This record gives sequence, structure tokens and C-alpha cells, in this order.
Amino acid sequence: MDIRAIADIFRNRTLLIQLGIAFGVFIVTLAIGIELGTSAARKIETFKRETGYERKRNLLLGNIQRAQAEFDQYQKRFPPTTETVWLMNQITQLAESVGLQIISIQPEKLPASQRLKGVAIRVVLECTYNEIGALVAKIESSDIFLRIQELIIEKTLPQAVAQQGRQEIAGKARVELVAHTFWTKDQ
Repeated sequence: MDIRAIADIFRNRTLLIQLGIAFGVFIVTLAIGIELGTSAARKIETFKRETGYERKRNLLLGNIQRAQAEFDQYQKRFPPTTETVWLMNQITQLAESVGLQIISIQPEKLPASQRLKGVAIRVVLECTYNEIGALVAKIESSDIFLRIQELIIEKTLPQAVAQQGRQEIAGKARVELVAHTFWTKDQ
């Protein structure tokens, strides 16, 4: 073999080695590119999933905060005390604010409840239909939870009034109502 033939073999080997290295680099680059692309796609998918989760979480937190604010507003509507005397005074003040005078007022029993406690009173008064309407409106629109549980209106007849020995104005009725307030059991 002459030197040229040996040089050609080495050149061809070098060329083959260079091509092999280039091909190897190409394959490695391709593999890295695919892996990076797949990794980026996974990261994008994970980011989208976590972003969706965060949106839902923020919506839920917003709903919880609104519910808490609403609950706090309801808490303010519970009576400041659990005493029956407070309810008696409250109803008396409301009656006086519409010009009514109470004939009698007494505590009343409330049916048991699993979640709420409360007190009730029975109030008897004599008034016109307009006056009782004004009192009912005041009670039902109170800032504190007050409710009329029972309302009985009996028209007072002039003869019946005379027989009972009372001086009453014609057109008034005898009204009996049961009002109550309530609060949560843990209050």
C-alpha cells in the first residue's frame, strides 16, 4: 500500500468519524429538543391547571368572605340580651311610637328548636285597624329580629264595652298578639 492509499483511508475514516460525531450531536440535540418541548408542554399544562385551581380557589374565598359578611350582618340583628324584659320594653316602645297603649303584657312559651333559642310575649291592646297595622309594620321591620307569631283581632262592640265597664272609643278592636325574638343557641 502506498502512502496515498493510507492517507485516503485515514481521510475517509476522519470524514466518517466527523459525520458520526455530527450525526450523534444531531441526535442528542433532537432528543434534548423533544425533551425540552415535552417538558415545556407539561409545564404549560401544569400552569394552566394550577391557574384554573387558583381561580376556583379565589372564587370560593370570595364567596366565603361574602357569606361571612352576611353572617356578621345577621349576628348584629340578634337581640343584645336574652332577657324577656328586653323584649317587653322593645314592644312597649314600638307601641308607644305609633300612639298605642298596652293593656297587658306577659311572657309566653316558645316551642323548642334545635338551632335557636328565644323569648316570646303576649300583648293585649285596644286600637284601630290602622294603628295595629302601623305596629305590625314597626315590629316586622325592626333592625333586631322580631317576629309576630300570632295575631288575633276581635271587633269591640259598643254593648260589650259598656257591659265590661270600660270607656272605649267606637271603632276600636281588641288585639292580642304574640311577638318573639330569637338567637342562636351558642349565643
